[in-house]
Amino acid sequence: ETGSRLRPDVVISLQDGFKIAIDAKAPIQDIMDDLDNPEAQDALRTRLAEQVRGHIRALGAKAYQDSLDSPVDFTVLFLPGEHLFSLAVAGDPDLIDYASDNNIVLTSPSLMLSLLRVVHLSWRQGELADNAQKIADTGRDLYKSLGSFAGHLDKIGTNLGRSVGAYNDAIGSLERNVMPKARRFEELQATQNTDNLTLPAD
Repeated sequence: ETGSRLRPDVVISLQDGFKIAIDAKAPIQDIMDDLDNPEAQDALRTRLAEQVRGHIRALGAKAYQDSLDSPVDFTVLFLPGEHLFSLAVAGDPDLIDYASDNNIVLTSPSLMLSLLRVVHLSWRQGELADNAQKIADTGRDLYKSLGSFAGHLDKIGTNLGRSVGAYNDAIGSLERNVMPKARRFEELQATQNTDNLTLPAD
């Protein structure tokens, strides 16, 4: 009555914050002995359907919702056998709709595997989206860094151009103005031949 026995066995969290509770405690123990008895199948279907319907009602009740640590978007009622699922639905054809009205999804092992596959794909898609965002952020950072680096290279090129221009101007001044006057010392024999002046190599 307090919901203490109806706490979920598992709560699955999806990438977008969606949460699914899984309950695997459907009261089926008292029908297990009759599963292989052909003569008891009609009564078995009815009894199983009634038990599952009652459990659905309990899972959809406010007491169960209040017992959860955090709100969930829906609860999965797991029946541990395809035969059990088929028997329950055969005993009450409206059982799946009744479960849906109570925000419950009735599942068999194969349906549970399909659900878990969807959960896995959800997380995978979320991871791919996160990676794509990280790639985009890294690309923007790289673009900014390349722009800054290109600016530094441009400054280096400009300064190198100025340095080369200044060097050429200095060489020109040396050749035009300084060297002719210095060579006059040689012509006047004011220096030894070993002191010949030469222009810097290009």
